[in-house]
This record gives sequence, C-alpha cells and structure tokens, in this order.
Amino acid sequence: MARIYTSLALANLFSFLFLSSTSSIQNFLRLLVYIALLKQSYPSLFHRLTPLQLAVLNAFHAACDLLPRNLRRSLVLIGGAATIAHGMVSRKTKDADIVTSVAALAILDNCINNRQGGFHKDSDGAIMWEQRDPVDGQSFFVTVEFLQIGGPFLPRLPEVIGFGEGCVATLPELVRLRCETVVARGDDGDDNDLRLLLKAAKKKEVQLPHIDEEEMRVMVEAVSSLGDDTLGGDFVAILSSFDWGGRRWGPAVGGVFVFP
Repeated sequence: MARIYTSLALANLFSFLFLSSTSSIQNFLRLLVYIALLKQSYPSLFHRLTPLQLAVLNAFHAACDLLPRNLRRSLVLIGGAATIAHGMVSRKTKDADIVTSVAALAILDNCINNRQGGFHKDSDGAIMWEQRDPVDGQSFFVTVEFLQIGGPFLPRLPEVIGFGEGCVATLPELVRLRCETVVARGDDGDDNDLRLLLKAAKKKEVQLPHIDEEEMRVMVEAVSSLGDDTLGGDFVAILSSFDWGGRRWGPAVGGVFVFP
C-alpha cells in the first residue's frame, strides 16, 4: 500500500511540474528548500508539525528569502508561530508575526506589492502567503503581520536565537511579551499561550533576564490572572533577579528571594 501511494504521489508531482507555469514550479522548489531547512535544522520538531503549522513556519522562511542576506537576521519570529518553533506543537495558529527593521520592511513591502515569493495582499490589506501541496493541491493560507522594531507594539529589539536564515525570540522573551499581551488584551488565546510558555520554560530550566519593577508588576498581574498556583510556582522558578519596592531582589535561595 505504501508503494502504491508513493507511485501515485510521484505521478501527481510530475503532472504538477509539467503542467504548471514557471512561477508555480519556482514556488514549489522554494517550498522544498524551506521544508529541507526545517527538517535538517530541527528534525525532532519537523516530524511533529501539522501541515498548517509547517506552512506558518515556512511563511517566515519565505519572508527571509525576499531579503538580501545581510538583512535576513533582522527578521524575528514572535507570537504563536514562535511558540511552535520552540517545540510547543499543541499551539494552533494561522498567523506568522514577524518583527523587522525599517530597511527590511521597505524591501518586503515592495516585494509583496509585486506578489513575489508567494505573498500577496487581500482586498482588506492583510498580507497572505500561500503554500500549496503539489500532491493533493490543497492550499494553506497564512496571515503574515510585520511589526517594526521601535513601534508601539515592540519598542525594543527582543532577545533572539537563530532560526533558519532569520531569528526567533528566545523562550524567556516570549514569556515577557506574552505577559504584556495578557494584561493589554486578556483573551483566552493569550492566557493559554502564557500557560504553555511558563510550563515549557520551567521544564527547560531557562531563566528570565533581570526584570525592572514596572515590567515585574505587569508580569505578576498576568500570571496572577491565570488563577493557577502551580503556574505561579513555575513563574517564580524561572525568575533570576528583579526590582521591587525600590530594591533589587534575587536570586532565589530555597524559594526565598534575597538582596544580591
């Protein structure tokens, strides 16, 4: 049965290649590159992704591909797609939120307006990226939002690690960003994301960087709103040092924070 399916898949693939336009073939070849990149760099993650999750991550790699190499590291994946990139595959999303520099954004905007790399704008102005399966013809549409560094949503550059030819926000950075959105928006999706992130950060034994008092108040409010003492404990476990009451506290010793 597996051999029969493989033969049918190859037959459909060859039909796609010979009957499709040059641009369709180019998009398919790019898709193979994106999939190979994910499979090689993150083998344990790749095999757990759904087709839609794979499309969301591939949309990020497609955006990187539109830029000259010296600007690709200026793209940073955040939000739900970044949560998936860190291995939390229970997260479902159709969106890719990408932080970008001013220089990169100008190039991306021009490319998207010219429908390059599989990107286009819907009638309402939303940026979309399409991944089409060459075997069964199914299309996955990803909504892409580019957020300028220094803008109102992201006034500072987040801490990052490499992800393909671009970057993804670190796990501690995602916890910090999600706390901000929980307090600002407070919808169920944000709450669920924060739960996932806190559990993953505790499990991986990562530590938050030093937190100033203003941000600490936001984070405490966000975690407290979840109403889960276990998650509160996870939050305490990943704290390193922080400002509170005009003083600096940390690190935790036996669960008790002390003056450094």
